[in-house]
Amino acid sequence: PMNEIHELGMLYVHYYILSLGYESIYLGQSVPIKDLELFTNRMEKVIYVSSFTVYPTEGEALDYINEVAERTKVKEKDELWLSGNRTKHLTSGELPVNCYLFDSFMDMFVKMQNLGKKIEAH
Repeated sequence: PMNEIHELGMLYVHYYILSLGYESIYLGQSVPIKDLELFTNRMEKVIYVSSFTVYPTEGEALDYINEVAERTKVKEKDELWLSGNRTKHLTSGELPVNCYLFDSFMDMFVKMQNLGKKIEAH
């Protein structure tokens, strides 16, 4: 998300995705939502991976996730995978379709190992 300053964890996720043989595009920290729209309908499937450690705040997290899901068309074939302290208060029932919460990157890695699909990281 914009204003997110913790990049090291996402760099490790990007490395791990590549080590599994998947394609990955690392977008870096503080990516504007409008920039994510560039990937809509360009690939068979996009999995956006994000970590919320500083931003958005707990009160803004769900609105932010809903905006990302709407603007990137995450609902049918694409997915949004989320982790980080700012997502701990959320439940899967309140998230848009195809948005998933992970308690840790390790939980995310287990799912990645069984995917067989391409993943996009930002």
